[in-house]
Amino acid sequence: MENEAVLRLFDMYADDMFRLAYLYLGSRQEAEDVVQDVFLKLIRSDIAITKGKEKRTC
Repeated sequence: MENEAVLRLFDMYADDMFRLAYLYLGSRQEAEDVVQDVFLKLIRSDIAITKGKEKRTC
């Protein structure tokens, strides 16, 4: 996935992802690690995510 697209997704969803991860894990550090891992995997993948359907992509 292109870095610009991942940065856009990060700007849009990182806070929500962090809050959800923190809710499940109860640890700020672990929640930050999960969010970081997700975005690193996106950068390294060849997944195509359609603009406007980011939350629906599995």
